[in-house]
Amino acid sequence: MRQLYRAILFVFIFFVVFSSISFALSPETHENINEFVAKNTLDVFLMDAYLQNQLGFENGVYEEIKGNYWVPFIRTTKPVWKWIKIGGRYEDKPPWVIPYLRSVNHFHDPLTEEGFSGFFFGLLLSGDSSVVWAQKPLGVQKPGGHYSWQDARDYFYNALTLTNKTDRDDNFAKTFRAMGQLMHLVEDVSVPAHVRNDGHLVGYEEWVGKNINISTISPIFFDKSIFDRPISGLPIANIFDTNQYSGTNPNVTIGSYIGLSEFTNANFFSEDTIFNNYPHPAEENTTAQLVQQNAKDGQIDETWYIQGYTSQRLAAYSYFWNEGGVLINLGRWKYHLDDFVYSDYASQLIPRAVGYSAGLLDYFFRGTLDITPPDQVAYSVTDGSVTPQQFTSIKAKVRNTTPKGVDVDGNPLYEVMGAGSLVAVAKYKIIPNYSYDLSNYPPDASTMQTIENSYSVSA
Repeated sequence: MRQLYRAILFVFIFFVVFSSISFALSPETHENINEFVAKNTLDVFLMDAYLQNQLGFENGVYEEIKGNYWVPFIRTTKPVWKWIKIGGRYEDKPPWVIPYLRSVNHFHDPLTEEGFSGFFFGLLLSGDSSVVWAQKPLGVQKPGGHYSWQDARDYFYNALTLTNKTDRDDNFAKTFRAMGQLMHLVEDVSVPAHVRNDGHLVGYEEWVGKNINISTISPIFFDKSIFDRPISGLPIANIFDTNQYSGTNPNVTIGSYIGLSEFTNANFFSEDTIFNNYPHPAEENTTAQLVQQNAKDGQIDETWYIQGYTSQRLAAYSYFWNEGGVLINLGRWKYHLDDFVYSDYASQLIPRAVGYSAGLLDYFFRGTLDITPPDQVAYSVTDGSVTPQQFTSIKAKVRNTTPKGVDVDGNPLYEVMGAGSLVAVAKYKIIPNYSYDLSNYPPDASTMQTIENSYSVSA
């Protein structure tokens, strides 16, 4: 019985430890950001239009996709936007896995390029940098499934080239869920604790979950040319960290040509790193101002606030701390973060969490091809009674039209197609009551609407 008690106690402590150090933005906040990004036009990218125009999804982000997301081997139907949304939750809390086990890999310090490492409740915990975690090789992420950038690309390729509808749908569902989980990683580096190696309990993230309405946010985007910066990994690593901020040049983080972790690390505090462990924000670069304001209890509080590079309130300096209407005696004058500080932080960080995660989604689905018939070609069936009679090959002109800005004269530029192989996929419907003399052609529209698509894939 004593051994059972110890085992239960260990599991409880293990759960508390992981949920404590890893809880960044709440699962609901991640879900709300992902849904907002999936449904809206952000920085000229509209997921709905891409799905309709490039993938043939008649209903865009509302297209129903049947895949697995909860109980193994049991498939369920959800619209595209919801697959992206639940990815925001499942990166922290995947089904059938202890919550937040994956989350220890959601930290990235832009000055050390490392993930979380430290003692918590007597346990030494460490994880991969979220930049490394996002780029894990195919089939490596665990526990909780494989949802790295490489996995997402593989799911997408399978969804486009497999001919069985069940297999295609499963892979589309995994693609959209994977993108939701990758967006989660980007959103987490908008949280100061996640870029300053701080195993935190409560604070900014909790305040955001209770007070921010994502639908009212005006996103702040990164300059897409950051994808062209030389880097050892994939171009998406620059969304997190462009390796420009060294700890001595905080001004470089103010602008759109910077990784989100760099901006967050240099300009904001986490609960346990106020003028501690990191060169910036630095005391000599702040100003202090005595502010009178209404507290939650309705009383007038006087608090000193220091101001930083981007935040009106960078930290509070007071003898008392009003926490949820309860006045806490700090025992001495001390820096801390309160609700007014969190509000100012959120005004800068949440718009970037939305804009940077939208940029990731845009980059994944940026590819477009222009397909046209050759200058001279003819395909025809002269006698439908002859069997077999079919096309064994077709010719087409294919051009990469993936946009890459404009030249000095304003003319559009396109990405250069890299190494690889072209795979042609033909999507069509087979007439169920075909007659060789075409007497029943064209087919009945209502009948054809009930026919599933067929696919042929080039060798």
